[in-house]
Amino acid sequence: MNRSLTNRFAILAAAGLLVPTLSASATSVVFNTNLGAIEVDLFEAEAPLTVENFLGYVDRGEYNNTIFHRNVPGFVLQGGGFTPNGEFATDPVAALPGRPTQAPVQNEPGISNTRGTLALAKLGGDPSSGTNQFFFNLADNSQNLDNQNGGFTVFGEITQGQGIVDAIAALPTVNLGNGTPFSSLPTQTQKTAASLRAPDLVIIESIVATLAPVTPVVPVTPVVPVTPVVPVTPVVPVTPVVPVTPVVPVTPVVPVTPVTPVTPVAPVT
Repeated sequence: MNRSLTNRFAILAAAGLLVPTLSASATSVVFNTNLGAIEVDLFEAEAPLTVENFLGYVDRGEYNNTIFHRNVPGFVLQGGGFTPNGEFATDPVAALPGRPTQAPVQNEPGISNTRGTLALAKLGGDPSSGTNQFFFNLADNSQNLDNQNGGFTVFGEITQGQGIVDAIAALPTVNLGNGTPFSSLPTQTQKTAASLRAPDLVIIESIVATLAPVTPVVPVTPVVPVTPVVPVTPVVPVTPVVPVTPVVPVTPVVPVTPVTPVTPVAPVT
């Protein structure tokens, strides 16, 4: 990947304009092969030196027209170190010269060599000898490769194209000689050392690096705190006053004049 892209991404991230996703990295690469494309996310945070080493080769086009030169079904598919030059008729091994390498990179083990991961190849007995060759884990190799030779550095994982890798792993192989890097060289159809030609090989036409899209974080509108409403003390209803019925004044009783007794009439004789 162009270093300017990396720097631009770092500036945006520092300014808070980009927010890292849950992905292990924001950089992805596409392996364009003559059998299809393989997309890989790189683990920049976990293996920064190894990713920087790998992207150096990518930036310079060092992987263009290299091959997958070692296929061990159920184990690994390895490539990145050799380019066919077309002189197969006389000496097929000489027809696959090695690519120039930069200084070896410090070993950075830590992520398991599980199926679908991309790891750095290295020399036996030297944990920090990896340069330009890499391999895809075709199975869960964690029990073996996580500890062997200081542990193999995993620096990426397939996100698309696992089927392409599996299809390459299912191809026939040809042995160009024990003790050579080509004892299990994958070919598109069954070949012998004498009949092998460059078009029969699995070619990595290019590896292209890009910044993986980062999902922007939508700013959340702050919630304005609501002033709590002071509860109003309920008004106790007043019991209406029942009007008092006025008392009707009583008419005073007029005293009765006593009746004067009548003098009895004397009986008439």
